[in-house]
Amino acid sequence: MPTPTIKPPFSLCYGTDSMRGHASAATVFNFALLGAVCLLAGCHTRDADKGSVRVTRAKVIGVYETKSDNSSERLELKSEGTDVQDFTSKSPPFRHTGRWRMEDLFLDGSQVVLENAALSGNDATRPTSFGDLNLYTHQRSGKLALARNEAADWYYDRISK
Repeated sequence: MPTPTIKPPFSLCYGTDSMRGHASAATVFNFALLGAVCLLAGCHTRDADKGSVRVTRAKVIGVYETKSDNSSERLELKSEGTDVQDFTSKSPPFRHTGRWRMEDLFLDGSQVVLENAALSGNDATRPTSFGDLNLYTHQRSGKLALARNEAADWYYDRISK
């Protein structure tokens, strides 16, 4: 009597009854997980975001200052959600009052958003422009600072609480 042959439930070789064309749930999950990790890693990076920190609203309240060769700007963030921008340059001094809010960035630090802020001082060469201004919270030399342009090393340094 011939010995019966046992046919396996599947074969890893190509041909009939093979797994070709069938991806297992674990393989699909692994590729989806890898894609999600790559996507999140790409979302996290921002130009020059070293030192970026997450802070509470109470921690950013205070007075900040930034200076350039020809001008300076003083920014005061008040606890009730208003801000005051004071510009000083060769042109007459300029003051603007507005509102601010906090936002936490996904897998990153926080940002202060000045709503309808003065984006430039009032000078003779161009009129003042207004819009939302995103300032990223950073730790610099042990103190909180607000980054206006990290790549250009343009920060508002805290001068008082």
